[in-house]
Amino acid sequence: MISLEFLKEVEVFKGLSQEELESISNICLIREFKEGNIVFSKDTPSEEMFILSSGRCDVKISVGGPDEVYTIYPLNSGDIFGEIGFIDGSTRSAAIKCIKEVEVVVLPREKFATLCGEKPHIGYVVMKNLSIILAERIRETDKEFKNLYSQKRISFRKLFHTG
Repeated sequence: MISLEFLKEVEVFKGLSQEELESISNICLIREFKEGNIVFSKDTPSEEMFILSSGRCDVKISVGGPDEVYTIYPLNSGDIFGEIGFIDGSTRSAAIKCIKEVEVVVLPREKFATLCGEKPHIGYVVMKNLSIILAERIRETDKEFKNLYSQKRISFRKLFHTG
């Protein structure tokens, strides 16, 4: 069984009662991965959301080809990943690579949907928290994009001496 103390500290489960956390714990699984392993690859089916309970992973994307793989975000204990596909069932948008030995808590999509049918408050709280987490990530990505665009624009102006 997954530690309720751990689940209580995970942002996506904030606001759930002890009983609701127990219900979540009952449907979760634990998986372990060795350093260098891939938790999942880009474009693979999404059936689960993951919570990193120990270790470290990197979110990796490929830009232009297999030789251009970049880390876009480091994941640490308590971080969630795989949440977009968990919500909409789409394929994975990035790969997750283990930087250290890793233990993850796995929340299966179908079991979660069944639980939410039985206990709608759990679904409401988790989806509300997921929305907040995703909104924060979009804001951060928007900020990073604006900074990158601004740097590129300045470089372009210097290159061509435009005002």
